[in-house]
Formats: sequence, structure tokens, C-alpha cells
Amino acid sequence: MSQLAVERVLGRLVTDADFRMEFFGEPASVCRDHGLDLTPVELAALVHVDERALYLLAAHLDPKIVRAVTLHLAKGEMRRGVSRSPRDRRSQRGAG
Repeated sequence: MSQLAVERVLGRLVTDADFRMEFFGEPASVCRDHGLDLTPVELAALVHVDERALYLLAAHLDPKIVRAVTLHLAKGEMRRGVSRSPRDRRSQRGAG
């Protein structure tokens, strides 16, 4: 519900690969579980952030500010070609 919550989500999306993968799987429940109170408009905007851009940014950050697993996963995820659109992610979730 605040700019602070949006900034926290963005920070976690960039620096925490586990959070990033969970968020793009089930954004509303992940935010709720982490106590991040976002409005529907804020959540919708964050869901449309380009995943690939987040992975690229994480891979280029100083390791002192990124969880070690994040850098490893970001490079692996980039090799797998993470570039799905939010629509692709939703349709894949519905298929399982």
C-alpha cells in the first residue's frame, strides 16, 4: 500500500533469486506471505516488470549486495532463456 512496499519488492526481486522465482509464480500470495502490503494496482505493475531485465541486473551487481545463490541462479536462468511474458507465465501455471 505504499512506495516503501513497492521498493522492498523491487529490491528483493533484484537481490534474491528465490524470492524472484516465487514472486513470478504466485505474486499475490508471496507478497502476502512476506508481509508486503501492495494495492492491486501496485501488484499488477510489479508483475509486468521484465523478468529478464531483473536477471541481467542481478548478474551485474556487486556480490556483496546480492545473495550468493542469486548470482549463480541468475546466470543459469539466463542460459535457460527466461523471457516469458506475464501471459505466458499465467498460461503455464494453468496447464499444470
